[in-house]
Formats: sequence, C-alpha cells, structure tokens
Amino acid sequence: MKKLRIRFNSDLNFIIGHNGSGKTTAINILAATLKADFQHLYAANVKKITIKLKTIGKNQKPIIEVVKDEDPVMGSVNIKYVIKLNSADKGRSFGVEGPPR
Repeated sequence: MKKLRIRFNSDLNFIIGHNGSGKTTAINILAATLKADFQHLYAANVKKITIKLKTIGKNQKPIIEVVKDEDPVMGSVNIKYVIKLNSADKGRSFGVEGPPR
C-alpha cells in the first residue's frame, strides 16, 4: 500500500505522471470520498483517506477522515467517516457496514 499526499493550489492545478501511475485513481478516490460514494470506496484498495480543507475567510481547516476496515467476525468491510472542524476537534463519526466479502 502506498501513501499519497497531494497539495492543491487555490486557483489552478495540474497532475502529471506516466500512464498507469495512479493519477485517475487518486482523483476518483478523492471524488468518491467527497461524494460519500460507498460503492466506489468499497472497491478501492485503500485503508485510510484524510482530506484537509481550508475555509475561505476563516482560520478553520476542516478535516474529513475515512477509515476502511474488515470486520473478521461479520466478514464485512466497514467504512467510518470522521468529520472534524479542525485538528483539535474530536469530530463526529458516521459508519456504514458494507457487504460481506
């Protein structure tokens, strides 16, 4: 499993890389996380996604964390969203139990 970190500028961004390097996969996972597209997230080969946002006009940096783990007892994959207002916030958690594997 690889770790990927992308920092976007506020105005214009380019993602450049060789064919098959994961550009489209990274954008698809980002979009699936922001849209709560659980079908895509279940299929994606990821364990944890962290998206740090910036609130325009405020000094807040909301965070979206998604953790995907397998429940060995139930044989299903669970997805847990944690939404935080900032890094000091404990956040609100939302969980979804997926289909059995």
